[in-house]
Amino acid sequence: MRANRFGLAVLLLTLAGCATLQQFAALREVEFSVDRLSDVRLAGIDLARVTSYSQLGLADAGRLATAVAQRSLSMEFRVHLTALNPADNTVDARLMRMDWTLLLQDRETLSGVFAEETLLRRGQPTDVPISVSVDLMDFFQ
Repeated sequence: MRANRFGLAVLLLTLAGCATLQQFAALREVEFSVDRLSDVRLAGIDLARVTSYSQLGLADAGRLATAVAQRSLSMEFRVHLTALNPADNTVDARLMRMDWTLLLQDRETLSGVFAEETLLRRGQPTDVPISVSVDLMDFFQ
């Protein structure tokens, strides 16, 4: 009786492991594309509310001036990727971790890690939001 339970437990773990491996393998077929940016902040200023320089208040202008004087102009934003797992893929794909690098004119500029487990269902586009932080003073040097 005990051996049967042990054998059943091993079989269930093996099947679960195979399903997980299939989900990882399914990532090869997933297509990623850049959709949009959101939550853009420059030196802590929410740029969604600013469409021209004249909309910056005195506090915002002071924040920018201080950042430039300190030679540290931080910018944070989210890049939203659309992940499309083809409908004819045999399983849903599972994204556990993704190392990413932004190339501009074939030059590595930014890199990071996306480490939020995300299930990519077959035939359904999935939003994959990646948080990015960069010091523009360093970036443009």
